[in-house]
Amino acid sequence: MSVSSRRQMDDSRRIRASSSPVQGQDITDRRSLPAKSRYGRVPLYLFIWSLLLPATLMLGPLAVSPYRIVLLVYLVPCFVSWSRGGAGKIQLSDLLLLAFCIWCLVCLSVKQGMGSSIATFGMQFTETMGAYLLARCLIRTPDDFLALAQTVFWVLLVLLPFAIVEAISGQNIARELISYAVASSAPIDDGTRLGLHRVQSVLPHPILFGVLFSSCLSLVILVFGYGASMWSNLIKGSLIAFGTFLSLSSAPIGSLVIQLMLLTWDRLFKAFPMRWGLLIGLVLFFMLVIGLVSNQGVVGVYVTYLTFNAHNGFYRMAIWEYGSASVMNNPLFGVGYGEWERPWWMASSMDNFWLVNAVRWGAVGGGLLLAAVVAMLLRVAFTRHADQRIGRYKLAYFLAIFVHIFAGWTVHFWGSSYVFFMFLLGSGGCFVKAVERGKARHRQSSVKALPRKPEIQHSLTRRQQVKALASTGFSRDNDTGQHLPPLL
Repeated sequence: MSVSSRRQMDDSRRIRASSSPVQGQDITDRRSLPAKSRYGRVPLYLFIWSLLLPATLMLGPLAVSPYRIVLLVYLVPCFVSWSRGGAGKIQLSDLLLLAFCIWCLVCLSVKQGMGSSIATFGMQFTETMGAYLLARCLIRTPDDFLALAQTVFWVLLVLLPFAIVEAISGQNIARELISYAVASSAPIDDGTRLGLHRVQSVLPHPILFGVLFSSCLSLVILVFGYGASMWSNLIKGSLIAFGTFLSLSSAPIGSLVIQLMLLTWDRLFKAFPMRWGLLIGLVLFFMLVIGLVSNQGVVGVYVTYLTFNAHNGFYRMAIWEYGSASVMNNPLFGVGYGEWERPWWMASSMDNFWLVNAVRWGAVGGGLLLAAVVAMLLRVAFTRHADQRIGRYKLAYFLAIFVHIFAGWTVHFWGSSYVFFMFLLGSGGCFVKAVERGKARHRQSSVKALPRKPEIQHSLTRRQQVKALASTGFSRDNDTGQHLPPLL
């Protein structure tokens, strides 16, 4: 082969390599493409099922539960992966939740000193940021979100037979069976309502059992039941509704009813694109009317009248009144884990998740936590998707978070219920990553769609090379000398 022929072959190869990507080559940042966890979905299954074990293991002075062990194992890997972009772009909600944890450490240091605050802060950081980042790293695609919904449904289905027995007999069989293997806290007796015992099961309190079931209604119907028949979704939804009822708590049952109303609204007005904006406007209007007519305010009306009996309504109103006064008296650093000011006849427990955080960590800490939740909801809401399936998944995510926001005004989340809430909040990042992957695929397809540069042989004259370029739709830039496609 002559020297000129070899030179022509090298030039043609060089032109093809620079004009089109090699087959199978990833031309985008690998961190923006879908990537399954290194261990598959095993950590997801392990974490969800660990929430069912109300066991306590003592590690020195620390009481560690199974879900805390899972979170501790994955805390550092998830934090490193998140900081390097392994969970997608860092979102505003990530930073707000991290700021909330740091502010909690500041408040603890001010109230009880840095030395005695480390262990307390470590567990709180693990349950808050650890559960959130675990979801950000594990729930990375809509298919992962589907796996979450499926796993939660089977978990609730396992709990339901034990819950029926407990509602009728008052015997917490699930907790008793677990106590034979490991140390477990004793079940609480919260009395009866409507002739049935309130079901606690493996959760810390009956109302938290109801919140767990109620928050999973939309996940079961819209995610796990997407594409299934109406009868199939009706059966699965009825099982979730029945489990919610067994808690005999007003907040979970009220949340369930509101979810059904919202699903009906979405079904009736699905042809109207602005249906959710209209609904938000109507809700704000009625809140304004309630605030003008009632002297208790919107929150006071909610915590007073949405209860099974008047005594609970009166007590929750007292919690709101004296808890708000505590926030006003300690707006910056709160009271930490110390006692809050209240009358002698009130217990130290506070049935209001959002108010508890404001009392403990001041208005700054409570505001940061609420802002983190709102920031994630807005980020997911303003993320556009052409896929109808992802749209239904997003609606399920919104309703699940809404249940926790709604019920949080009448109940405090702690233990496994709090960890599940943080995990559920972090799972919303999968909808943002879906858009990033779509943009990455669009950039890749755009590059591949560009026409290839023609193979120019050195044996042609300069005038013949220019004509060959023009015939293929390329022009020669006089300044740079590069072959560029014509502008559209």
